[in-house]
Amino acid sequence: MVTVPSSCTALSCPTVLIILPWLFLFVLRHIDTAKCYGCEEALGKAVVDSGVPREELWLTNKLWPGDYLNLALRLIYLEVELHPFQQPLELVEYCRKENIVFEGYCPLAKGQVLTHPSIMELTEKYSHSESQICIRWSIQNGVVTIPTSTKPERVHENCQVSGFPLTAEDLDRISGLHTSQKLIHLTYPIWKG
Repeated sequence: MVTVPSSCTALSCPTVLIILPWLFLFVLRHIDTAKCYGCEEALGKAVVDSGVPREELWLTNKLWPGDYLNLALRLIYLEVELHPFQQPLELVEYCRKENIVFEGYCPLAKGQVLTHPSIMELTEKYSHSESQICIRWSIQNGVVTIPTSTKPERVHENCQVSGFPLTAEDLDRISGLHTSQKLIHLTYPIWKG
């Protein structure tokens, strides 16, 4: 299982063809997609054209609800919005107990968390960017995280999150920013596990 930040979510087909080579250049190997994004063909072409061996890639996809399935398999992976302002900790703990991989999307709260004073102070302490602090917080909390960017410099920056562990005090400080603020799928219920 890949735990470093990576993604290719909800991007337009032309964008996938442009950004995927940058993802691979920065050694990202986790591609998160879904049929409803409408870019599977472009994604397949970009993967083949990249020359990256298939065994080096970790591809995730989603099955949308429907009445055409005859078998439902045990959940081993759950993708839920998670960032410093939205932390479904009961669900994260439930997943841990049940050996379900918890993947948090929107780890930067659509950029809103990047201007929070606590995060900005930590960037000075650790000499890393706001996004790197937030991604590192997710990883140290045992969450697979999938930041999304179409800018090569941000993709590269988001990959530079090893080698500077946050202290327990700073992890708690970031965790203290929780306000139950959902930014995506506002009508989805908050799962508790």
